[in-house]
Amino acid sequence: MSPWRIHQIATHLKHGAVIAYPTDTIWGLGCHPQHLQSVRRIQHIKQRSLQKALILLCCSVDYLPGYVDDQMLQQHADRIKEPQARPVTWVCKAHPLCPPWLTGGLSSIAIRISDMPPIRQLSAGIRAPLVSTSANISGRPNARNALAVHKLFRQQVDHIVTGYDCGGSQASRIIDLQSGKILRA
Repeated sequence: MSPWRIHQIATHLKHGAVIAYPTDTIWGLGCHPQHLQSVRRIQHIKQRSLQKALILLCCSVDYLPGYVDDQMLQQHADRIKEPQARPVTWVCKAHPLCPPWLTGGLSSIAIRISDMPPIRQLSAGIRAPLVSTSANISGRPNARNALAVHKLFRQQVDHIVTGYDCGGSQASRIIDLQSGKILRA
């Protein structure tokens, strides 16, 4: 995808667009985390409860203040950005100002740092993390490629980010950042 197209999608994300995009694990649906209406739209598209928490993906810990508790971020920034053999989603204490539509009413937020090109480019383009949730209807299998995403969601999302393969076919590991407990292997 051209830099111009990525810039265009990032601009639309800043204004509330919903996208389908490949992640470092599976295909995802995403938006800017500060747009409540966009998050609600994603939950509606997925036929998923608004009470379910979402993951934030970004290219740098620099975009996590305001989402992750300041002290936790300061103490664990090196661990969060440390390269892993397999993508890891970290469950962290949420910042007091973190929008409740991201946490599902919990006191925690799930985050993942990724060097996947579309995530890196879009996150840098909006200077924020991207909301991420699997590209599927709740309870059904995940879309595995751009064609499946196009068939399922072309009428419901504003952009489908193409030109990249997903990093894998399985979801990330989930680890509690504070305790180190593995929540999903």
